[in-house]
Amino acid sequence: MTAKELSSAPAPLAYSEPEQLVQDFASRGRVVLAPESLGIPAAFHERIYQREKQAVGAGERVTPELIPDVLEVINALGVGRALIPACLEALVQSLGREGNRLAMDRAQGRSIKFVRPTDECDVCEGGGVDFGFEQFKPVRSAVRENALWSMVILCSHGTAIAGPALKPTTQALQEIIRSDENAICVGFAMDALGRLARLRPEGETASDLQTEVSALLEESPMRCWESLARSGLCPA
Repeated sequence: MTAKELSSAPAPLAYSEPEQLVQDFASRGRVVLAPESLGIPAAFHERIYQREKQAVGAGERVTPELIPDVLEVINALGVGRALIPACLEALVQSLGREGNRLAMDRAQGRSIKFVRPTDECDVCEGGGVDFGFEQFKPVRSAVRENALWSMVILCSHGTAIAGPALKPTTQALQEIIRSDENAICVGFAMDALGRLARLRPEGETASDLQTEVSALLEESPMRCWESLARSGLCPA
């Protein structure tokens, strides 16, 4: 391999260390598991990558039917189910520590396109909106919003999988819906709680939580039907 080829070669994939799984998930919203930790051959990753490259080059749609190895990886992911309660607890703790901030365009008095990093935040968090409701203020928080989006993903698998984290998770989501000044956070919390109440494996019930969610939506000045509809809710 030439020096040019070496310099252009992709960096090796950095897998999440076992002791860092919860921290990685809470801070980045994802973990990267090595093939051996999933009980699948290491060659799967390379085969999937090469087949995907061929499909994209040929203008084909990438689907599990086109790349069956993807299904093997998906089916192997069950080994991480035991980590979900710990991940939810870490995300709830993160929400308890991180606050919202005045949107950067308002705080700096410049267009959102030209805002600058600060000691509090080194990414553009976007403009804040209140949608004309008293509850909301023009505030944002990339950390809170990303933590809540991660909770949306985890809450899509029913209540039983949450284990001991179910109660603190539902309480945190309900409190955000009732009182958070960040409309984006409220939307994510509604989505997560709606999925937790209504998307569940066959035989699992969550009727009490469904009743609570319906009552909470009645109280809220804003309802995000585009996302709520995905969990089976619809306007009355």
